[in-house]
Amino acid sequence: MSDHSDASGGSGDERGESAGRMKQRHRRELKELEAKIAAMKRAAGKEKGKKKEIEEQAKKMEAELKKRHESEMNEATAREEKRKQEEEEAAMRAEAERLAAAGPTRNQRRKQKKEEHGREHAAELAALAEQMRSLPSAASTERQQLSALLDSLVLSVYDI
Repeated sequence: MSDHSDASGGSGDERGESAGRMKQRHRRELKELEAKIAAMKRAAGKEKGKKKEIEEQAKKMEAELKKRHESEMNEATAREEKRKQEEEEAAMRAEAERLAAAGPTRNQRRKQKKEEHGREHAAELAALAEQMRSLPSAASTERQQLSALLDSLVLSVYDI
């Protein structure tokens, strides 16, 4: 007997179903199956062979229904998790786009300004160092002045 379509309760779109509605439908389907099994048992009467066959069939139908309900719940849970994850990703993308459109934050501007000031200061120091290299040293200036003075006195400096 293939009464799977009867046990499903004729539910059309299970994908758009909320978890609460799915649980209600599952309870209703289980109740309908139990009623159907009870009716089959009453119809069998007191025939032992028929009763045993109906018991086996009932266990099989209950197992199929439970298996189907479990798979539907697992699918619904997976869909819900995927939907939540997609919502979180969309929210993160929207926040990133909002931040990008808003431009740099106060801290970012402050950091950029500090870095720019540091680069300017380094350039000034490099230029000053270059100037210092091109200027004569104090020792060489002193030697030149001493030489000029000693030349006027016709004297010279000797290293010892």
